[in-house]
Amino acid sequence: MKSPLITMSAVTGKPSRKEIFDYLKGLKDCGIDRAMIYPRSGCELDYLEDEWFEVVGFFIDGAKELDMLLWIYDDFNWPSGDAHGRVSKIPEYRLRAICTKGEKCGEINCYSKNKGSLFGEVYFPNLLDDKAMDYFIQCTHEQYYKRFGQYFGTIIKGFYTDEPGVGYCCTDESMPYYEGMAEDYKAACGRDFVEDMKANHEDFYKISLNLVGRQYRKTFASKLAKWCEEHNVALTGHLMEDTTPHGATKQCGDALKALSAFTVPGIDELRTKFEDLCIYNLLGTVQYAHGKNGAMAELFALGPCDLSFANKRSIIFLCACFGINNYFLATSPIDMRGNMHITDYFNLFTPDSPDFRGTRLLSEQAKIAALIAEKDFIPKVYIRYPTEICAKHLHGNLNLMRFFKLVNYLTYNQIQWKYADNIDVISDVPVIEFTDELEYLIDGKIATLEQVLDLFRVTPVITRPDGSIEEGIFVREFCDGTIVILNLYAPKGFYLVRGKKVYLDDNEVLVLNGEAEQFKEASKTLCDVSFDVKYCNDNMIRTMYVNEQTKAEVECEEDTDVTFAVRSDVKASLCGKALECNIRNSERLTSGFRKLYNLSDTVTLKKGISAVESENDKKYLPSVFIMGDFSCESFGADICKTVIKPRKHLYCPGDNLSDYGKVELTAKLHIPNDANALELEGASLYTEVYINGVFAGESIYSPYVFRIDEKFRNETVELKIVQYSNIGPVFGDVDYYTENSKTTNWKTPAPSAAKYGCEKVYFIAE
Repeated sequence: MKSPLITMSAVTGKPSRKEIFDYLKGLKDCGIDRAMIYPRSGCELDYLEDEWFEVVGFFIDGAKELDMLLWIYDDFNWPSGDAHGRVSKIPEYRLRAICTKGEKCGEINCYSKNKGSLFGEVYFPNLLDDKAMDYFIQCTHEQYYKRFGQYFGTIIKGFYTDEPGVGYCCTDESMPYYEGMAEDYKAACGRDFVEDMKANHEDFYKISLNLVGRQYRKTFASKLAKWCEEHNVALTGHLMEDTTPHGATKQCGDALKALSAFTVPGIDELRTKFEDLCIYNLLGTVQYAHGKNGAMAELFALGPCDLSFANKRSIIFLCACFGINNYFLATSPIDMRGNMHITDYFNLFTPDSPDFRGTRLLSEQAKIAALIAEKDFIPKVYIRYPTEICAKHLHGNLNLMRFFKLVNYLTYNQIQWKYADNIDVISDVPVIEFTDELEYLIDGKIATLEQVLDLFRVTPVITRPDGSIEEGIFVREFCDGTIVILNLYAPKGFYLVRGKKVYLDDNEVLVLNGEAEQFKEASKTLCDVSFDVKYCNDNMIRTMYVNEQTKAEVECEEDTDVTFAVRSDVKASLCGKALECNIRNSERLTSGFRKLYNLSDTVTLKKGISAVESENDKKYLPSVFIMGDFSCESFGADICKTVIKPRKHLYCPGDNLSDYGKVELTAKLHIPNDANALELEGASLYTEVYINGVFAGESIYSPYVFRIDEKFRNETVELKIVQYSNIGPVFGDVDYYTENSKTTNWKTPAPSAAKYGCEKVYFIAE
């Protein structure tokens, strides 16, 4: 079984055949054998021209040699449908909106309300026009088929469309419009479109948005899906503003029906905060739409780039519980230059992150999740997705809090539910409907949330020891008897699963194929041990400049030899003297940084404060890095400071050991005669364990328990713990950057210091 993890492989720069092959091999070696070719900011190729398709050929050649599969992203950046401006360049192919209120009522225009935003679009492609979308397919899909059709259905699995929507050119007083809409309106209700619009008829927006949704499905979603089916590939991707029903209705008319047209329907990435009100709505939409080919989720793009493997694993299993069996990892750039343009958020799925080798273990877990995604469950109740209500309140105030509360309260009370669309007829299971103000309706009667819960309450699968329900635990019971229990944000500790005592750790994933086993307390002995610390690479930390700052400070506790890495498009100085950085393509830098930064010779920083000046700093593409054998910490301020001090070379469990890259902890210890396992309590990084040089195991999530070979019992051995950080520490105090930067639009989770080691070391006896 190939891994269901699929990298969103951003093509940056002008990569050579060898660079593409080396990149793909790096993925393959770490357990990933599917990638998506993703033209994104930072790409320096002429998109859809010969040099672009040459690089696509490099991907195909590499995939053939490495036995990998490929997907193709169907545009340059997002939203899809424009072929990087080719469609909207033609006036008659531009998306239009009609003003439905005020003095300009009835006026039709095609100007984007997003002019001057991230991509600076003036016009958007008309996804509601057959000819415009035929031209889009001609510019994109047909060009790939012309050159690489022999690989369609084998190496090339399908196309990915990203955030296509028809609300991009709409304001708070307009809605999407297409040629023939007035006639379709007349046919739908027998009334005049313009008269109803001017009279603000109570059903005007409901009927109009239903027509928009029908047209959108016909001219875009179904058209692309049909083309893909005829060419033996799949259509996947996700819609714009799929997080909330109101946004999805504005952008798609009828999101559930549009998404159902996809071969492999999908959703946008899940934020790492499980408490987010929208998370179960989002998952419920794709569960509604998924079919025989399953579904997909774009995951992790908003980071943070130090998101633990345990957290990633729990998100993947949560997706699987809603039928999602393809996990697109955002993003995996060939190098880092995309961060020159898209600066607000960052995640990384390449060997540039030191812990990426741990993805092999995540991949094996994802395979289990994908099999779970094939299972179905029986809902206790259906929820009518409020498309018509959202349409009716298109330009009004619609408080969705009641809707989200219902979805979340049902979920955390372990009451299984599914969505029904407006026209779905459900006869054998109760349906919760809504009034125009999103009050709950059951059998035509208004009910409170408490009454809803009382009506559908079930005996919970898992409870606290006192029998009450803990909110942050998700439960899914499948028809075949499989039960998945996920600890998303509840306290770790003991719980009862149908009366049996179990222990849930942070981000626990518990898959039961029968009754839960009663928890048995292991006999554990605390190991009093200290470790010698070996650092396997240079440390690396940015100097930071926010807004108009051009000076940063480096404070050294003692004289320290360092190397500066300066981005090739900037100049930097040290204590007023230009930094000479003439070493190019240094192997000391990872491949993602190598072509973008030049290195200095070794520089001795004297004890005290040194000033480093530079400009044009980027949040995730700093202008200056400092590298060397040191420990470091960064502090944001009017003048940002990096403090450098000697690294620790002795470590005791429970101490704070923060660094970057690969660290080895080594100790001599005596293994008791009855010990059959070793536990590293409180570990959180990708960890390998060796005993007398013999590999004892690896782990990316708790419990970090490693078997002890019988031959080592009652022996004094060398224990070596090898741990890997993520890439996050090199970016310093990103929270400060986010809070103070005038150019930051998105406040996304920031990485924090990587914590090596563990809290305690235990021997576990048989």
